[in-house]
Amino acid sequence: MGSRIRRVIGSVRLLARLVIGLLALDVVLAWGAIMGVATYVVRVWHGLAGEVLPSGTLAQHVSDFEILRALQGLVWLATAVAFLAWVHRAYRNLEILGVPDLGYSPRWAVGAFIAPILNLFHPLRVLRELWKGSDVAGSGEARPYERSTPAWLLAWWLAFLASVAADPGMLRLFADAGPALHLGGGAQRVVVGALLEIAAGVLAIMIVSRITRGQEERLRRSARSAGPVR
Repeated sequence: MGSRIRRVIGSVRLLARLVIGLLALDVVLAWGAIMGVATYVVRVWHGLAGEVLPSGTLAQHVSDFEILRALQGLVWLATAVAFLAWVHRAYRNLEILGVPDLGYSPRWAVGAFIAPILNLFHPLRVLRELWKGSDVAGSGEARPYERSTPAWLLAWWLAFLASVAADPGMLRLFADAGPALHLGGGAQRVVVGALLEIAAGVLAIMIVSRITRGQEERLRRSARSAGPVR
């Protein structure tokens, strides 16, 4: 196997592991946010039932929750950067593999996730091309205008969009955690958003893993059958 193919495989594998690790951490922190809300609700109900809580208990919990939300924001941003780096590398690999009919360049594949309005629709198309172009069992044709979208991709994208809509995760670093912990809609939005974030994170881990494994296998096959890629 040529040295270039080894470098390409190593690069996409390293980025995939980084993305998966950050996604797993994001899932853990989202679960921690749910537990934080649950603990707050239990303590409030104990107080309403007449139990005397230690002075400052609720205020300390809100402070801890604010720290957790800030950490979530940092991890979310790091995950987004790593994921886009992986998308760029994986999309370049489709060009190396000679996948026809690609709808983007690697740079524009990343831009599809950033451009306002367009990022509501085009990221799903980018991932669809990566999924189909990396499929070892398939023809390797991306067919960018094909309407068929794998159910796993559609489920991930809907869960991701819903998690952002339910709980504005992009602004967690600037969120006021105190009001979010009142017993009305704020707490409910945190829980619903976190549950959707967990679902999106788990699906993203599966998608990144499958695409990366498919590309590794196709790159190895290409190296064996055609020699070093120029």
